[in-house]
Amino acid sequence: MKSLLALLLVVAFAPPEAFAQANNREVRPHVVDPSGLGIKATVQITSEANQYHNFLATDNQGHAVAQRLPFGNGDLAVSRSGFAELSQSVEIRSSVPTELTIQLKLTTLNQSVVVNAADTLIDPDQAGCQVGSDSDQRRGRN
Repeated sequence: MKSLLALLLVVAFAPPEAFAQANNREVRPHVVDPSGLGIKATVQITSEANQYHNFLATDNQGHAVAQRLPFGNGDLAVSRSGFAELSQSVEIRSSVPTELTIQLKLTTLNQSVVVNAADTLIDPDQAGCQVGSDSDQRRGRN
């Protein structure tokens, strides 16, 4: 009975902040290359509903931490030179940090070949031009 009374006194006199759930959460992106090795990259986290915008840089192993994020949905965009930019949604709904592994793909190369029609070998402006005259003479067609 005394322990129950002590518990009620602690609860009654504890500040309200002790029972309130913080409105800030954490996202831990890990950016890797196609082989799975961590790489440096730029990570942008945005949430239009919460008016939140933040840029992060990953370390040499591809890790970063975004702290004090508001609850809700957001977008995460990852970019690095030589790799295709990747965007995905991120949902922050609990007090447990959200860990994301983001694998970037190599940028595809776009090449094109332009072929132009070359000038003809026959000069249409020369009236006396005979095409294949040597082979015609050998066959007796003069």
